[in-house]
Amino acid sequence: MSNLRNTRSYSRNLLQLLVGLSLCTLLMVGCSSSNNPTDPGDGKTDPPPVQIKKPQKITISSIQVTRTQDKDWDPSELIVAWKKADLFVRLGRSGGEADYSSNTINDVDYNGTYTFTKRGGITGNELPLEYLYVDDLRIELWDFDLIGSDLMGVVSFNPSQLYNNDEATTFSKRLSGSNSSQIVVKGTFRY
Repeated sequence: MSNLRNTRSYSRNLLQLLVGLSLCTLLMVGCSSSNNPTDPGDGKTDPPPVQIKKPQKITISSIQVTRTQDKDWDPSELIVAWKKADLFVRLGRSGGEADYSSNTINDVDYNGTYTFTKRGGITGNELPLEYLYVDDLRIELWDFDLIGSDLMGVVSFNPSQLYNNDEATTFSKRLSGSNSSQIVVKGTFRY
């Protein structure tokens, strides 16, 4: 009788083991990482597509004027030096007030290179200044005069024009505007 009990117990344990292994196999197949019915089942999956980040903000750290309109800005027959422009720049959102108005550089050559980071006067902002990536921006070039300053040129741009879809953290971009104006805008992207 004892042998019969051992055989039944052995058979029951073997049956439970087989049922358990079958359930484990079904669970492993059913819970595989691929839900693709055309997957060859080699366990390999395609990597997710690379997504290039877009900047959320930009910081403009300097404005470099590399060319202005070639003309006499302050005509004077008595003093030749007064004919050259006294250059300053203004930066702001298009259609808004300037957030930055630079110091003035006197008697500039139209094809000289002049870099602006400091504010003009006692009050106001200095560079760097931060803007949203979606802001439309405007840089104006001015000839300073005591009686009334003359607008020399305007460069309008969107920060997306400065970005090359490369997740760069810095930029230095040459832009052209009205009246032969050319500038180089330098700064950083924030993601």
